[in-house]
Amino acid sequence: FQKALVEDFILEGNAYAYINKVRNNVKSLNYIEPKYISIFKSTDPIFKDVKISINGKQYEHYQFINLTRKTVNGVDGTGVIQENRAMLSLAFNTLAFEERNIRTGGVKKGVIKSVKKLTKEALDALKEAWNKLYSGTSENVIVLNDGLDYKELQQTSVELQLNENKKVNDEQICSIFNTPISILKGTATDDTINTWHNNTIIPIIIYFFLKELFVFV
Repeated sequence: FQKALVEDFILEGNAYAYINKVRNNVKSLNYIEPKYISIFKSTDPIFKDVKISINGKQYEHYQFINLTRKTVNGVDGTGVIQENRAMLSLAFNTLAFEERNIRTGGVKKGVIKSVKKLTKEALDALKEAWNKLYSGTSENVIVLNDGLDYKELQQTSVELQLNENKKVNDEQICSIFNTPISILKGTATDDTINTWHNNTIIPIIIYFFLKELFVFV
């Protein structure tokens, strides 16, 4: 329950739990995935009010624990995914590029030159063989007919800087979560761990504790 709320709070910017009450007695707190939540806000800039809809049924906002990250109105939060979409997309594309290289056995891009014009049948057969070469299947060899010559293209700057980019991406992702990369590497000092614990973990715990305490007051 708490783990799911923390993940939603950090990643999505909003976390919800329904307060199941009978009169003044709280029977349970029920976790709800943010994807099932719809927020309807009033247009009054002073006396703000919201309604929460779940599967077409409306509820009052005070029927929920609503945890919001970096909010300006107390209803809509901003998660790290939305806040860092460009950087996370870059890191994902870097991993996808590396995965594609591994899947194809590290085969580099290249061009094929022909001394004569190929027939449609020969061109189609060459394309099919080339697609198999880069598809990551066991067919990782192409036999070129007489008159065909393959030339490997030079590595691009992106390929040459791949390892360096991965290091930078790792550090940036850690900074998103206010976590020193040395902690993940197991090289952090006690002072680093204590600072991270006090500045990153404790504030989240206190925020959650106060929200849940309010329900039972």
